[in-house]
This record gives sequence, C-alpha cells and structure tokens, in this order.
Amino acid sequence: MIDDYGYINARIRGMKSRLLDERIYNELLNQPDLDSVITILKNTPYGGVLARMPQTENLIDAFIQALREDLENTFQKILKISGGEPQRLFKILLMRYDIENLLILIRGKIQRIPEREIKNSLVPAFIFDRARLNELVTAKDASEIIDTIATWSVKLPLSISRELVRAVRDRNLHLSEYLIEESFYSWAIDELSDKSENERIVKSILQRLIDVRNIIATLIMLKDGIKPLGRIHYLSHGTLSKRVLTALENAETLEQGYEVLKDTPYGRVLREGRKIDSITDYERHLEKLEVESVINLKRGDPLGIGIGASFIFAKESEVTNLRIIAYGISFGLSKPEIRDKIVIYQ
Repeated sequence: MIDDYGYINARIRGMKSRLLDERIYNELLNQPDLDSVITILKNTPYGGVLARMPQTENLIDAFIQALREDLENTFQKILKISGGEPQRLFKILLMRYDIENLLILIRGKIQRIPEREIKNSLVPAFIFDRARLNELVTAKDASEIIDTIATWSVKLPLSISRELVRAVRDRNLHLSEYLIEESFYSWAIDELSDKSENERIVKSILQRLIDVRNIIATLIMLKDGIKPLGRIHYLSHGTLSKRVLTALENAETLEQGYEVLKDTPYGRVLREGRKIDSITDYERHLEKLEVESVINLKRGDPLGIGIGASFIFAKESEVTNLRIIAYGISFGLSKPEIRDKIVIYQ
C-alpha cells in the first residue's frame, strides 16, 4: 500500500474521468423505461455490474443492488490503492456511510419499513460490507441489530453504550439517532488533529455534515408542529455558533427556523430567493452546497486529500442521480421533474 498522494491522486483522477457526463445524463433522461436506461449504462463503466444483474421481474431492485455493488467496489478500490495517512483519512470519511447505514437500519426496524426498502437505501462502504448489511437487514427488530453488531470482532467508530441499547429497546428513535451520530462524530473529530492540512480538510468536511444534520433535525420538528426547545439534541463539534443553535431551538415555526438560517452559510439558498417546497428540497440544496464545497477541494493541493475526498462525494452523488432517474422514470415523473432532482459534478 502506498501513502504517496501523488500516486494515489493520479489513480483517482483516472477513476474520476469515468464519471458520467452531461451527455449521458441527457440520454438517460430521454429514455421511456428502466430497460432502456440499463441498456445505455451497459456501455459505460457500470457495464460490469449490470451484466451480472440477475434475471428478475423486480428490475428496479436488481438495478439498485447493482449500483450498490459498484459503489462498494469503488470505495474498496480507494482503500486498496492507498496506505498510511491517506488510507486512514479515507477510512474516516467512509465510516460516515457505515453510520448512515446503521441509522437506516435502526430507523427502518423501528418504523417497520419493508426489508426491500431498507436494503435499497443502504450503501456498502467500509465496516458494513454487503454481506454484513444483508445479515443486519433480516434482523427481527432494532435491538437484534445492536446485539448482532456487538458480537462481531470489528472495531467500530462508535460506542455501543448502555444508553444506546436502552434507547433502541425503548424504540426511542430520536435519542437512538443522536447517540449513534454523536458517538461517531466525537470519535472522528478526536482522531483528527490540526497539525496536518489534510486532517483539517477532513475535519472541516465532518463539521459541515454535523451542521446539516442539526439544521434538518430542527426543521423537521418545526414542520411537524413540534417546538424544538427541550426536545432536540444537537450534535457537538459543528461550526454553527451556540447563538445560532439556541435561536434555532427557540424557533416556534418553520418560517422562524428559516429566518434564523438566513444569516448563516447555510442560508445562501434562502437569500437567493429560491423556492423551497419542502424540508427534503432544502436538504437537497444543502447537500448540493456541501458537495460543491468538497468538490472544490480538487482545486487545492494536488498532493493532498482533497482530490480523493471530492471524488468520494462525486461518486456518491452520481449513484444517487442514477437511483433518482430509475425511480423517476419507473413512476412516470416528467423529464424536468427528474432533472431538477439530480446534481452533476465533473
């Protein structure tokens, strides 16, 4: 394994050159059905995983599973070509997907979401590969998921505390999600110092992700008519000031929540006067800003972590785009409706 950023970034640039471009997206959006979309994608870097798709009547599930396999292969390749500091930092970034997978599993079991829907939302990354995710998704309830993970001989980037076990058993979803994310982000921030510019970049990425989580959690409560004061747990280590978080917590309406955010970096969408139809819409715009900020890291040090970090987000964004196109076409959305939901980065 190599810890030379020059070599690693050269390999990653080669991987980046295989991302889909605007022409392919336009071609995909003009297709009448998912079969046609898959036919086009078989002539792209996705051809290998699509060729291995099983023959099934449930084409969309098979397609989503193929995308999962491709994303897992990409993440594993990044780890395989790197060593030393680069690999350690890539692992920290990829562990975020492990945590998101755990949240999806816990949320799915508590809310009794069908297994196929849970499975289609999972992204094999580092610790939770496809085999482990397939085992966890069949658990009878959220408690069994925690119990199963506790039996694995793997080093987790979070603590399976008694408080978490109790919250899961009590089906307290909000507290369970908070404890999982707080444990992970506290661990990750502690792993990163300010001595290295590369560590500062990864730390900055994680801090922005913390901010987005805190914002969306508040807005969802307000949308549901729940006043956050005394009911919300904010993750530590984000960049939003205590004053802003206090103002968010004291908001009593969704409009007040948006007003608090207008004077923060996350209010750019609101200041531009862009129409926000839903929390999901706003979250999508926040994610776009986040991805843009990471993608812009490629303009930084050619011998640093920025190029690899930006590729991870760009690849994830591409797979998300293909999922949106697949579901959009399958459920009869118009081309403009689908196009408005995807984000293309080159």
